[in-house]
Amino acid sequence: MDMSQYLGIFIDEAKEHVQAMNEGLLALEQDPENEHTIEAIFRAAHTLKGMSATMGFETIAELTHAMENVLDKIRHHEIKVTPETMDTLFKCLDSLEAFLTAITTDETNLPEVEHLIAELQAHLEGNRPVRSEVAAASEPALEADVPAEPVVEPEVNLIPLTERELEEMREEISKGLNPLQIKVSLDANCVLKSARAYLVIRNLEERGQIIKVIPSLNDLEEENFDRSFEVVFLSYLNLNEVRSIIEHISEIEKVEIVPYPVPMHAAQQKQPSEQAVSQQQPKQTQQQSKNGQAAKEQANNGVQKNKVRQTVRVDIEKLDSLMNLVAELVINRSRLAQIGIEIKSAVFNETIGQLAQITTDLQSLVMKARMVPIDQVFSRFPRMVRDLSRELGKEINLVIDGADTELDRSVVDEIGDPLIHLLRNAVDHGIEPPEVRERQGKPRVGRIHLSARHEGNQVVVEVSDDGAGINYEKIKRKAIQRGIISEEDAASLTNEEIAKLLFKSGFSTADKVTDVSGRGVGLDVVASKIQALNGTVDLESVPGQGSTFSIKLPLTLAIIQALLVKLGRSEVYALPLENIEEIINVSPKDLKMVQDQQYILYRGQVIPAVDLSVLFEVPDCCRQETEKRTMVVAKTAGRRIGLMVDDLIGQQEIVIKSLDQLLKGVEGFAGAAILGDGTVTLILDVLEIALIQRRLARKSQAEKELVAISE
Repeated sequence: MDMSQYLGIFIDEAKEHVQAMNEGLLALEQDPENEHTIEAIFRAAHTLKGMSATMGFETIAELTHAMENVLDKIRHHEIKVTPETMDTLFKCLDSLEAFLTAITTDETNLPEVEHLIAELQAHLEGNRPVRSEVAAASEPALEADVPAEPVVEPEVNLIPLTERELEEMREEISKGLNPLQIKVSLDANCVLKSARAYLVIRNLEERGQIIKVIPSLNDLEEENFDRSFEVVFLSYLNLNEVRSIIEHISEIEKVEIVPYPVPMHAAQQKQPSEQAVSQQQPKQTQQQSKNGQAAKEQANNGVQKNKVRQTVRVDIEKLDSLMNLVAELVINRSRLAQIGIEIKSAVFNETIGQLAQITTDLQSLVMKARMVPIDQVFSRFPRMVRDLSRELGKEINLVIDGADTELDRSVVDEIGDPLIHLLRNAVDHGIEPPEVRERQGKPRVGRIHLSARHEGNQVVVEVSDDGAGINYEKIKRKAIQRGIISEEDAASLTNEEIAKLLFKSGFSTADKVTDVSGRGVGLDVVASKIQALNGTVDLESVPGQGSTFSIKLPLTLAIIQALLVKLGRSEVYALPLENIEEIINVSPKDLKMVQDQQYILYRGQVIPAVDLSVLFEVPDCCRQETEKRTMVVAKTAGRRIGLMVDDLIGQQEIVIKSLDQLLKGVEGFAGAAILGDGTVTLILDVLEIALIQRRLARKSQAEKELVAISE
């Protein structure tokens, strides 16, 4: 059997088991006596060992076997859970992760594990037993007093054999081999069913002769079976030895073995099917008379009760392709709706309405299929915070909420690095050393809170800590030293504006560079990554009480709701609806000019106003200077800006298409979309427009100053 076809499933399953062990070890460190936690870690290691051996990754199997030995001693209270033991187990998990990464990327330089196996062996030999000598001495006596339970042979239906197969068995039995019938049942949640069956068959073939397999080997390989399969087997091994060989394989739920009765002469053999029926019929009749109506109720209701949810693993590239096809369907739905308006056919419009509903449902299902829990990212961080806090000599408790919040797979894949930066900053800069916290009247153990929640069509991820907060004066001094702002500008900055300086490239307030942070490559990376995901990041901080970073992200990056606006007489642009705060009408007298830049007073706040027709130099723009204008108040990255347009067309669902290489250098646009009438429109990037407006204002002011100097 070719096992390479299972490599992808193995890697996914192995990563899940490694993560489960990571989480389990973190929990065990907090509560070393929790037997359920120890058992869960042991099971994960045992399963990973079996999977690795099945796939031929012997190094992983050896390492997990050594881990399993230590965990087995821990769960039987034969060695203690010490910080040194935990450190070694965590290093083993790091090595396993490196191995899986190497397998995924076809790397040839695999990590060495001999030193880790030696460390694990040292823990086995060097730790003292936890059990008292009295308890250990009393165990044999207790065992001697307990009578052995009688062995009850399982009831199985004998597999019918042909006369040729029986003759073959008689010949082997005469040589001293034992005839056995084996029924193997796999775990209900077993994913690699055919691989498990293959391993059982292979192990049996190495130790004896297989006469018959039900279902066939071909069906086992194609996974055309439920959870169990049966084997007629000949071997010099006895029943218990065979059972031990099979039970050593992971994800085996039950093994039933009985001697297979083979008459030594053909005349003594009934037809196998008749024999099986005659053996079972009295038992079945008796059972039916006992159960009566209960059996009928179980037949009616039992299937529903025991129904197990079935899942299928799908390559993410296939989901991406499906999403692209749905996006094309959305575009054509809009085009057909536009055609329906033009031809004015009731039958056509009714059909289009039904198609639109089906398309919407299909789109919703595909988007849900792409959604994954953000826990895929969050689950990495407890271990990271634990290691960093130990390295820095701090005591920190990481609290996670909303890990089941779902987000598009493409967004989840990209959000990991920004969150790592924020958490490392919280550990290094935010949380104070335990002695400092105690002097300030705070709990010795610092607290970092990582949470996620849905808000409309967005997901909000927050990283907060109860540490020192931001020293605004220190930030201002650093910014002045670096020439980012002048002393005059610094005097008028609000705390919110000062906090935004932290997102400048290369800016850091750290007094010294460490391996954890302080290199000035953190928060600017966070901001750029989040903006690339069409999201925003905000910072709130109270000196002495802590800081909170809030990240807002769209649920998906492919299909968005947009407001279509018109500039001039014919040019149409799209504004993402998530950026729009309000639409208002403004008259020329509402606009104020300050240093050649328009501003408007909006709800007590002065915000810049940009005429998009002027900014994009729309040629057929003509209007009366006294007439009212439509202004879209947009918000992005904590900034508000008023965007003046000539007309509103309406809201529409659009599919974001990336810009061609020739247009990627053009500022102010996030992408393009095809509208219902087939025309292509550009999607406005509100953040870039705000930056363009600010840059133009500074340029105008600089030009005026140069003119004044020259005069």
